[in-house]
Amino acid sequence: MLELQPFIHSKNLILVPYLGNISRRKQFSGWYRGKVVQEDRHEFYLITRGQGTLTVGEQSYSVTEGNLIYIPSVAGTRYNLIPGEGLIDYYSINLRCAMAVHKNEVWLYNENTRYHYQSVPYPENEEWSFERCSGPMDLPVVRAMSNHTLLRELLSRIYHIRTDTDSINFWAEKNILQQFFCEVALQNKKAGQEDMNTRRLNKIIHYIKKYYMEPITLDSLCSTVNLSPSYIIKLFNHYTSLSPMAYVNRVRIEAAREMLAETPLSVSDIAAQTGFKDSFYFSKKFKAVTGITPRQYRNSLP
Repeated sequence: MLELQPFIHSKNLILVPYLGNISRRKQFSGWYRGKVVQEDRHEFYLITRGQGTLTVGEQSYSVTEGNLIYIPSVAGTRYNLIPGEGLIDYYSINLRCAMAVHKNEVWLYNENTRYHYQSVPYPENEEWSFERCSGPMDLPVVRAMSNHTLLRELLSRIYHIRTDTDSINFWAEKNILQQFFCEVALQNKKAGQEDMNTRRLNKIIHYIKKYYMEPITLDSLCSTVNLSPSYIIKLFNHYTSLSPMAYVNRVRIEAAREMLAETPLSVSDIAAQTGFKDSFYFSKKFKAVTGITPRQYRNSLP
């Protein structure tokens, strides 16, 4: 599995793409028999107009404008792109990749000469190592790309370079492909961060729903995921539009509504059992959320 994230975080790793072919299709109506993945080939399709259904092996995916399709380089895999209503426009590229690894260097400073020098020079051919990346990339088959306009521009530049015979364009082509992969990796990183934040939020919410009847503070929520108070606040604001403690009160009030409807407990007892410090504070928060007091809510029940 070829992961793109390490290339973001390391100055020693370089992805070396080699473009096999690029095509631009307009009014695409589908392949008659579909296609089969060739060995050691990475296929990308950027949908620029229309929508349809992609099948890869036994899996089906809905695709639309702005989606980037990645066909994993697993030889023999069958895939097809079938337009929905109307036809599809897309750019496609197929390529091979290698990974270049540069060894870590240690440079020291000589105060007498005021010059930096490499402390341990490498023998010939030991400074770099290269490896062909034949396995599939760590990418989803279909992803909506927020940077699809930039990706389209990059692929358009490569497409037009291929029609120009100037030899320097081969160098330019590789630079553009590097930028293409950088944008794909950054989008993948953001999505991974989003997924991580969702998991963190779900862990906090699970904690709240389990312990809402007990004293809960912002610090206790932070300790469940080892994050700062400011980060937790941003997390809740982004996903729930509530502050963390406002969300705690919502959970407590939902539990209180069930108790008001299903038990003969007094308002003060329900307040105590749902984590509120006193019945007055409970009634105030209950009315802020529901618009009526706990007693009015109970009296309104059939």
